[in-house]
Amino acid sequence: MPNKTWSKTFLGLALAWLMVGAFPTHLFAASEATTNPRGPSATAKAKDSSGTSGMVSLIDAAPELQWGLRRYPSFYGDPNTVHGDLLTRTQLFGDVGGLRNTLVEHGIYIDVGVTQFFGGNATGGKSQGVVRFNGSADYWLTLDTGKAGLWPGGAIIAHAETSWNAADGISQDVGSLLPASTDMIMPVPGDSITALPDLYLVQGVPGNILLLAGKINLLALADLNPLANNERVQFAYTGLYVNPILGSFAPLSSLAAAAIWTPNKQHTLLVGAFQKDGNAKVAGFDNFNGNYSYAVQYQYAPTVLGRPGSYLLLGAYTTKDLNNFAISERQLIGQAIGLVPVSTKENNYTVVGNFSQYLYVKGPNDRKGQPPIGFGLFGRAGWAPKGRNVIDQFYSAGLGGYGMLIPGRP
Repeated sequence: MPNKTWSKTFLGLALAWLMVGAFPTHLFAASEATTNPRGPSATAKAKDSSGTSGMVSLIDAAPELQWGLRRYPSFYGDPNTVHGDLLTRTQLFGDVGGLRNTLVEHGIYIDVGVTQFFGGNATGGKSQGVVRFNGSADYWLTLDTGKAGLWPGGAIIAHAETSWNAADGISQDVGSLLPASTDMIMPVPGDSITALPDLYLVQGVPGNILLLAGKINLLALADLNPLANNERVQFAYTGLYVNPILGSFAPLSSLAAAAIWTPNKQHTLLVGAFQKDGNAKVAGFDNFNGNYSYAVQYQYAPTVLGRPGSYLLLGAYTTKDLNNFAISERQLIGQAIGLVPVSTKENNYTVVGNFSQYLYVKGPNDRKGQPPIGFGLFGRAGWAPKGRNVIDQFYSAGLGGYGMLIPGRP
């Protein structure tokens, strides 16, 4: 079978399989409770998570799912939500007169966030002395199908994002090959725009398996690292946010199908297939052109001397034609392409890995399902064939943590 036809058939079958799996008749029939913040268990606490509809609520059973897919350690209605006055509550506007509580009871979770970046290049680079800013607004809507009385164990997740001054951030002054502010390249690199990078179905099925299908921001699934995976509350620089080698394999937003298996709280296995030419500005249904990528990811989350850790290995393969050395535009290194000889080889592959390990934990962890207060080391490494990639090796390391600087604000 020709390569393009095989790839299209594979992705089509994967999508169909996920949609069929969205309507199980006896969901969570005899499951065990497991929790893993970076690899959510679809069947966790299933017996205690039936809402007023009598159906299993995926978000109640595994709030880790919502945290992980959003790459943000909070949402209104999660187990750590704090009500009270302005200085105490976890959300700026609270419950909005009880409206948000009513919506959550019916399986509707709504969150909006605004982030502003101000910065200037102090020395070196291309230019100095100019203070620049950029920012973005995120709009999240999750429908828990169990709570809503539609079907058990499912969720529909939608995420829109508005960016401004996306082409006027500090990266132009710094002159680095990777963006100094990752927020500048979301949802579309260098474009001030409102787009919909996420609109997909998540379904839990027996056996601690999660199925996903739809338009997905693939950074929510790949190269996860508890201490370095969020441009808003951790590191803005792209080199500390994700392994940039993956930019040659995965667009920021793409039609995708994936399955996540979490047999217990220490082990998580993900397999996925996605369009290579996805874009947050388009639906993607006209991009079934034979250019696809496939990935397998394994994550091990042990406890070492009483301190949590995470160790991940990912392998990816893409069928995209490499004759033009085409890479993801979000790497912003087009000026380097002309310095690299054109490859006549087809297909591409990579192996990347990362780790995080807490060194210090402050007291018992009372944040349900969340990383503890403390700090630890993290690192990333990756390799890809030199004759097919502008970036063929990548390494980064650092120190990260939670809640160490502002008392009472984890």
